[in-house]
Amino acid sequence: MKKHILIISAGNTALAYMAESIFRDIANDQFHIFSTGHTDGVDTIASKAMKELGVNISDYRPKLMEEIAEQQFDYVITIFDNKNPTQPKFPGAQHIDWHFAELDMVTDEEKRLIVFREIRDQLNEYVNQFCSFAYKPDATKITGV
Repeated sequence: MKKHILIISAGNTALAYMAESIFRDIANDQFHIFSTGHTDGVDTIASKAMKELGVNISDYRPKLMEEIAEQQFDYVITIFDNKNPTQPKFPGAQHIDWHFAELDMVTDEEKRLIVFREIRDQLNEYVNQFCSFAYKPDATKITGV
């Protein structure tokens, strides 16, 4: 049975899209993956960073909390870009936080692309590590994340 994962972006919603697309690429056969965020649309620079790997996130849109409120999740991953707003809790789910650089502080397009590439690569590592963790029955936490 596939596990259910919710990815919540507590800052730039593009990070949730990026994580969702990486999960789908690596382990779509193992998980039902959902993402939600606070803004509509995809950051064009994030989309560019993902296209470099052949992944198109330009059509992604966040699920509204109302759309997923009744859904049961095994894992809830919250992605922070140095902001720490209160996030909804989903009873029964294991909650995991991933922290990244604050993108709002980087305004130059070339520098933003560099930061998005770094985050993309970190997300790839985190997702791979998570997938290894999710199938170890005695694991209690993800180390290094």
